[in-house]
Amino acid sequence: MDKMVKFWDLSNNQPSCVASKNSKARAVFSVSFSQDNPFLLAIGGSKGKLGVCDTLLETAVSGKFGNCSQQPNRPKTLLVR
Repeated sequence: MDKMVKFWDLSNNQPSCVASKNSKARAVFSVSFSQDNPFLLAIGGSKGKLGVCDTLLETAVSGKFGNCSQQPNRPKTLLVR
């Protein structure tokens, strides 16, 4: 199992990894963005660990998608483990 969380830009049909983060939730089993705050990410990991990440604190993510933070829809990103 991988402990890394990766943030991908899927715009223009050319996926590129924007940032990666070592999950404190150990091995990543599940992820979910908040419906109320599309930049807030919950990460479920091994041994019942749960992590919460404000993705805008990642410099590369805020640089790429920070202007979308005021818009109601989540930007075109994909999270993979």
